[in-house]
Amino acid sequence: MLVTNGAKQALFNTFTALATRQALGNEYERAQYLDAARAHGVSEACTGAAEGRAVAGLTAAEEAVRRLTLAMVFASPPTPALAAAGAHLDARGPVAIVHLAARFVATSRISHALSLRPMTGPSRAAHDEARETAAE
Repeated sequence: MLVTNGAKQALFNTFTALATRQALGNEYERAQYLDAARAHGVSEACTGAAEGRAVAGLTAAEEAVRRLTLAMVFASPPTPALAAAGAHLDARGPVAIVHLAARFVATSRISHALSLRPMTGPSRAAHDEARETAAE
């Protein structure tokens, strides 16, 4: 599935974002990154694999990226996953995946805290309704 450097980066971003999203259950992030993946030509089969729905078709590099991402999400000892990713990526690749995973975990936590929904922005919370009622 990996072709050019640009496609590879888009694919790794997709795998990292969607694996994080799947692990943390964040629909806001899923919508954002599915749109980005489609714009970069990442197939539906590939995005499904990133979300863990069909991992049998992954290349060794793709599976290594997915495993490293999940190791970061679940705070597992990353050494085995780092070693596996290092066997398929250049020296900067595993570091980039770790940074992306950390960023996506933080973004996921923020969007959960703000109750963000796909493409709609913040959801209405009970305290918003109370303010509006008080203002009337």
